[in-house]
Amino acid sequence: MKIVAQTHSRLAMKHLPTENWWTGGLLISFCLGSLIYLIFFNAVSASLTCNRVVNNQINCVLKKFYLLGKTEQQKLFDPQQASMRTLVGSKGSRNYQVIIATPFGEYSILKPTTGYRYHQGIVSQINNFIASDQTYLSIRQHQWYEYSIYLLMIGTAIIWSAFLISSPVVTCTFYKSLNKIVIEYQGLRGSRIKEYPLFNLLRIDSQEKNTRWGKLYRPALVLKSSETIPIHQDYTNKNINQNAVYSINNFLEY
Repeated sequence: MKIVAQTHSRLAMKHLPTENWWTGGLLISFCLGSLIYLIFFNAVSASLTCNRVVNNQINCVLKKFYLLGKTEQQKLFDPQQASMRTLVGSKGSRNYQVIIATPFGEYSILKPTTGYRYHQGIVSQINNFIASDQTYLSIRQHQWYEYSIYLLMIGTAIIWSAFLISSPVVTCTFYKSLNKIVIEYQGLRGSRIKEYPLFNLLRIDSQEKNTRWGKLYRPALVLKSSETIPIHQDYTNKNINQNAVYSINNFLEY
């Protein structure tokens, strides 16, 4: 908190939740980027159709479908084999991807997802078709479940980031002449004011919270009724908190 106005009878201090604003801004930027990627660059389903033509040659068409109706089409000539690629994450999680090998390169049907048996079943269908005398094969693969999970996570993160961005500016004013304490909250969610009699103030205290990076603090009003009221909801480092507490106590003593 910083002093914004001070006379012998009035002290006004303001707290700007800049850390919340920065965190919310970065989070919502990341979410919007992820949402754009999911909508425009990540296929939600795909279809593979193969026909066996003359001289036992196989021609396939791979179509990828995106959320807004975009369709991407690739022609696969003379597929030789289908295989399943396994990708292991940093925490041991496994995702799988169907790969089709042709004389002209390798092609993936969709992005890697979970489901070993599901992907193995698609690989078996393709390989069985290549090894058989069947004339037609049609396979559909989708990622609607994974897509829904991603959208739910992004939606939750956007709501949380909006909550952080709308964190209010807190102005706490001590009036000796009016014998009251006024705490004003101004933010995107509106404004509200709380008032307390100054003679009911017992002391200014510090509330602390343990984190993995150490202890954080925030100033609080302790009333004679034993009620403790945080001046603002954010925890800051020790020096910032001590300066705020010292400034208030110094004003009240003189």
